[in-house]
Amino acid sequence: MNLRTLIVDDSKLNRDLIRILLEDKFPQVEIVGETASVSDSVELVRKLRPDLIFLDIQLKDGTGFDIVNQIRKEDAMIVFVTAYSEYAIRAIKENAIDYLLKPINFKDLQIAIDKAGKFREMKNLTLARHSGGAQRPHKIKVITNKGSKFISETEVLYLQADGKYTEIRLREENYVSSKNLKLYEEQLDPKLFYRIHHSYLVNVSRIQKISPHLNIVVLDNKQELPISVRRKDEFLKFMAQFQGNRFV
Repeated sequence: MNLRTLIVDDSKLNRDLIRILLEDKFPQVEIVGETASVSDSVELVRKLRPDLIFLDIQLKDGTGFDIVNQIRKEDAMIVFVTAYSEYAIRAIKENAIDYLLKPINFKDLQIAIDKAGKFREMKNLTLARHSGGAQRPHKIKVITNKGSKFISETEVLYLQADGKYTEIRLREENYVSSKNLKLYEEQLDPKLFYRIHHSYLVNVSRIQKISPHLNIVVLDNKQELPISVRRKDEFLKFMAQFQGNRFV
């Protein structure tokens, strides 16, 4: 499946250079549109639903950040492309999967495309589990004082160790299991769950943001969980491999 891609830059020369590089070197990329303005970009994103946007920061009628603020619900991956290195921190805070400086280096572009592909693979895996398609959601058995219950692992936000027990946190419900966290870690999909702390096993598809400097992850229900210092580096490598850089 191709990466449907939109190019946004107020310089036709820059748009042409990006398009030529992508068309010549990356057959998995399908360019679905180009534009130079904030207003046209927002309209095209909503119309074309691209997977990936190469987005200049300084535009004649605003900034790339103005576009991002208006398309957050569209779920497109963003690669900022700019001549200004001082915007890097803000780009990271906007959950961009990458940040490329002009003139574009081919190796950096290749890394950005690889990240986009891996991020989409992870997203498709999660969607397949939710849809009950070929990869059916794995169910875990929870034994409580009221009996046993089977829960799809995609419903789980995270699991928390509580002595010999494990608390299983869902969006609307919580369960306490008589199994310890280590047993669940061995049972759950290692591509979907990661042990970020001695006491926490998190569903990575439910992570909205990561803040390495604060040693926390923020889930899609706005809850914050700690990342242990000794696990942080490996965890960030794991997330970069499967979901691109989504750091705060």
